[in-house]
Amino acid sequence: MTLVPENYENETTPAEPPAERQHPAFAGWLRGVRGLNVAWLAGRIQDGEVKASAEAKKELEEVEWTRQLKRGLKRLGKVESDCRSDRKNAEWKLALGAWLKGRTWVRNLWLSQRMNLGHPHNASKQMVLYKQKRIKTCPYAKHLEQTPKE
Repeated sequence: MTLVPENYENETTPAEPPAERQHPAFAGWLRGVRGLNVAWLAGRIQDGEVKASAEAKKELEEVEWTRQLKRGLKRLGKVESDCRSDRKNAEWKLALGAWLKGRTWVRNLWLSQRMNLGHPHNASKQMVLYKQKRIKTCPYAKHLEQTPKE
C-alpha cells in the first residue's frame, strides 16, 4: 500500500513513503494512490464530500497533524524531544499549538499529548490567552508564518 501526499515544501516525492503513510487503515480504499494531498483529502472527508470509515478518518487526521507538527517544529528549529523537555506553557509551544489549530482541525487532547502541554482544557485556555495577549509580539509566531527558504 502506498500513500504519498503532495509535499508542501516543494521537495520531490520520495520513492518509498514514510512509515506513517503505510497504514492498514488505508487498505482497500486508497491502494496505490501517488501524489495524494492528505490535507485536501482530510478536508473533503471533514466536509462530508468523501465517505470513509471512522478509523480511516482518524488515521488521516493524525497523519496530517503529525506532518504539520513536524513542519512547525522544523521552522522553529526544534525537535519532538524539546516538547518533553521544555515547560508546559513555553511560548514556542503555545505559538506552535495556535499555529496548528489555525491550519488544521487538531484536537486539544492530541496537542496536549504530543507537545506535553498538560491537561487539554488548560492547554486550550493557555492558547486562547496567548492568542489574545501575546501572539502579535511573539517572535515564534512570526517565524512560523514565514515561508521557509528550503
